[in-house]
Amino acid sequence: MKLPILAKTLSRPYFNFCVLETTAINSVGLGTLVFQDDLRDICPLPQLYEFWFNPPIPSNDIEHLMAYMIAGWIFVAATLQASINFDDDVPRKTKLVSLYSFGICDWIWVFLMIKYHSLFSFYHIFGSSLIIYRRLGFMLQPSDIFSNSTFIQ
Repeated sequence: MKLPILAKTLSRPYFNFCVLETTAINSVGLGTLVFQDDLRDICPLPQLYEFWFNPPIPSNDIEHLMAYMIAGWIFVAATLQASINFDDDVPRKTKLVSLYSFGICDWIWVFLMIKYHSLFSFYHIFGSSLIIYRRLGFMLQPSDIFSNSTFIQ
């Protein structure tokens, strides 16, 4: 009995989602956390760089340490997501585990945003909600993340 070969290539919608999250979302999050002091000094509008917290942004050593720890986690998450999802040699099961692992992290983040809602900026809550909503669609229909054809030549 011959087993069917299951596609490991990402579908165009899931590929686009991963590109958006890996580059735009994680880059903005990482950059605004690591360079928050510099951005505060050069940018007159806090709404353009305070994506994480309600003003004022963290200013003591413990708050900076926590911001850098979150930035490190974002870097690791983006690196793993890109390494797993953009490589056709990575098994399908690993890509699904990645999807559901990020989904679990999403729901932990939802809990934190609800519990500490007064600390999070509206921009962060709104952006996170959109990403979480989109990932949930893929989690409920995981077959939508794979394509039977290669769209990247």
